[in-house]
Amino acid sequence: MTSIRGQGRVAFVKLDDEKERLTISFKYESEYVTDRLFTFNRKQDETIEKSLNRLQAHITTTAMKKFLKKRKSAKKNLSTLECGNNSSEEVGSKATGANGIIVEDVEQDEELFKLKVAVEDLSGTIMEPSTHNREAFRTGHALNIGNTKFLIIVNAPTVVRISLPKVLISGCPVQAYVTLEHANLSDCVFSWWRSSIKDEEINDYGESNVIRDKSTTWLRIYGEVKKVYWPKKEDEGRKIMVYCTPRSGLDAGVEISAISSSSVIPPLDRCQFEDRHQLTATVVADNLLRVVSYNLLANVYANTKYSKNVLFNYCSIHALDFEYRKHLLIKELLGYNGDVLCLQEVDRGMFKHELLPYFTLQGFEGIYAEKRARASEGILTI
Repeated sequence: MTSIRGQGRVAFVKLDDEKERLTISFKYESEYVTDRLFTFNRKQDETIEKSLNRLQAHITTTAMKKFLKKRKSAKKNLSTLECGNNSSEEVGSKATGANGIIVEDVEQDEELFKLKVAVEDLSGTIMEPSTHNREAFRTGHALNIGNTKFLIIVNAPTVVRISLPKVLISGCPVQAYVTLEHANLSDCVFSWWRSSIKDEEINDYGESNVIRDKSTTWLRIYGEVKKVYWPKKEDEGRKIMVYCTPRSGLDAGVEISAISSSSVIPPLDRCQFEDRHQLTATVVADNLLRVVSYNLLANVYANTKYSKNVLFNYCSIHALDFEYRKHLLIKELLGYNGDVLCLQEVDRGMFKHELLPYFTLQGFEGIYAEKRARASEGILTI
């Protein structure tokens, strides 16, 4: 599950020159529009008159829906008061339209909710309606919606998608799977949050460290700003949320989040590799090398019926599940503090999405060689 938090009063424009289209995204809020993200995909050679009319219509429709719902509620409250008091005091029968006009409790004219929409150039001049989108929506120009002005930024750093693993284990590393555009991963800023539990005291958290959505209250996990987070015992039974602010140097884009689909589970009482870790608790001296050789058991083999029923029938199904097993493998490999790692039976996805990101953060580089057979697994030297 993902959600977005915008940087107020900025309209982000993404160009797709191959398809000759552009995408405009901005967050807008008013009395009748709850803080929400609006996104429009238009042709680059379309006039701004046509694009802005479409934008205006969408915002107007959104505002009207909220107004009609509010008016219906006001009528219901008024009816209740009249029945109880036999009086007809005017309660909630008026509302203010988007242009500051008082709207009576009668059939409403949609025109009252229409906002003036325009694009300004660098000098603050309103651009002609016949201007093409590609000329109007440029960095430094401004999109005006009513009295709100949005700075236009083209091809800003962008999070294309973000997600978290299906299984989260206390004591095992968790990384945010992030796909970026116009951004550098090393520049991106992450924040990690845990869901609150019933009757939990949250007064010690500042306002900026608490997020409340429709069903969950999220608490910031202090000091966690990297792509990887190690869930702790206090996270067990809670879901985890991560926010990523895409950046390229000083430029930043829209902050986007992902929420884990399951809660953090406790670790095993004891893993055999933890005994081996006692022998490799520190890195070796500069004049020595520690070489780690390991067969991961590729998921393409572990996930077959024959493997589950014959080869590894002594092993529980959930322990063979790659979504569970990969976290233990990564924790084990990191704990050996190796200088060179020679790994066999490495799934293509395990290399690309798990091992390479983790060990790149540790300063390693990897060479992956896949078998020529149909199986998508091979060997990896890090």
